[in-house]
Amino acid sequence: MAANPKTGQKEPIFFNRAYPNWYSSQKNKDKLMSPITPTHEAKTLQALPNTLGEVAITFDKRYRYEDILKMMPHNIMINYYWLGFHSDALDTSSHVGCYVGLNAKDNGSGKLNDQFAGLPDKTKYNDYQGLKKALKSQINRKNVDYIDIAKDAEKQLAPSLKTAEFAGVIVTGRTENLAKLDQLPYTYASNVGITTPIMPYQSPIK
Repeated sequence: MAANPKTGQKEPIFFNRAYPNWYSSQKNKDKLMSPITPTHEAKTLQALPNTLGEVAITFDKRYRYEDILKMMPHNIMINYYWLGFHSDALDTSSHVGCYVGLNAKDNGSGKLNDQFAGLPDKTKYNDYQGLKKALKSQINRKNVDYIDIAKDAEKQLAPSLKTAEFAGVIVTGRTENLAKLDQLPYTYASNVGITTPIMPYQSPIK
């Protein structure tokens, strides 16, 4: 289980689908992390009625941004798009907290921007083209298992958002809706993050 070091709250995690096979092919496994079995925690949320939850969904393969918008249930809210890993050698445990991706709009649409126009420099990293700039600025700054995270992420980028692909998403919504995510054919793994009771004075977006 991953937890925020400051708050102690559970954080949702993604899985590297390629790592188990890579691990199996290595001769010297003593210094390697053993593969973690993909979790399917979303279905456990059915035991928490009248609650909002957060779930990380690792897809069974990379999907185009536009296809993700169509295939995700409309009664949940996409909050974050995970770019995924290019390297097979990044294990699930070591890369917690090293995810590269983009936050979706907070209006419930689940949409991203390819490029903002005419906005101040402080917004330059908040769209897909800005993500490319951000990664360039982070090259040679953070390694995990001797792999440069920024360089690895760059290999997953597309020319524009129209052809961009993502390996997973973080979604929020009512637990009765989130619990059904494990039944979807494209769900490789689901991992729960924060849950909070729905209060009568606060109506959730979804």
